[in-house]
Formats: sequence, C-alpha cells, structure tokens
Amino acid sequence: IRAPTYNPIKIFRALRAAGIYGPGRGLVERIRAGTYRVIGDGGSHVGRIHVVDLVAAIVRAGTTDVTGPINVADDDPAPIGEVADTVAARLGVPPPPRVPAAAVSPEIAGMLTADRRISNRRLRDELGVVHERWLRGVAPIRWPFVVHVGAHRTMRRDAG
Repeated sequence: IRAPTYNPIKIFRALRAAGIYGPGRGLVERIRAGTYRVIGDGGSHVGRIHVVDLVAAIVRAGTTDVTGPINVADDDPAPIGEVADTVAARLGVPPPPRVPAAAVSPEIAGMLTADRRISNRRLRDELGVVHERWLRGVAPIRWPFVVHVGAHRTMRRDAG
C-alpha cells in the first residue's frame, strides 16, 4: 500500500491584496487628519480593496479548489489624485496638496507615481467575489450594500 502523494503546488493559493481601505485605515484617516499628500500629478492608478471584501476573498479562497495567485482588488483602479480629492470632498476637508515627485526620494517617488493597476478577473470569475468601485466605500457616507461571494452567498456591510 502506498501513501498518498502530497503535492504542495496543487494547493497553492496566493491572495495579492491591492491597497486596503476601510474603517480606521490609511488614506481616509490621513486625509481627515490633514497629513496626506499626493506625490506627483495624482495620475497614477491604484487598485483598492475594502477590508471586508478582502476577508470575503480569503474565506472564499479557503473553500474552493482554485489555485495559484489571485489579485484581490476592486473593479476600478482609479487615479490616486481622484481618490484623494473625492475622499476629501466626502469628508468636507480641503483636497490634499500635490507634492512634486522631485521633492521626495527617488524610491518614494517611484513607488507612489507608478501605475499599480491589477486585474481582478480571477477574483470575480473563479472565486465569485465581486467588489465594485472604491467610491461606494468612502466614508463618511454609509449605506448597506451587498458584496456577492459565490453563486449563492452574500455579505451585507455598511460602507466606510
């Protein structure tokens, strides 16, 4: 009798999260505090994911046979300047200032002005997790909406 063969490659799953947002996280809190700065012209695109949607993706990945790397991001990688200005408007505060890329280290400028769009095709098509547009989750607007997880499961959450 032979023991079953274990192949770690067959069960490999790597969830690669985009910029995580939600209550008490990053960009919104820094804009609210007046400490956020947009480096460069604000035109670089960034994918985002709400923390609740990230949890939905983690749970779903653990209950499926899908393997390999999966990008966890919304459907709308948006220019960081648009995101920052929209968040500021929703919070009722002035938009964050633009800082020339030359005013920060080349490493920081490179990271914050790079195009960071990623495809969420596998998240949607193979895991069945749908996260629409980052704008729906921007505080302080709160309304319940549905995140679809698989064919028959949903999670309700308040945006923010």
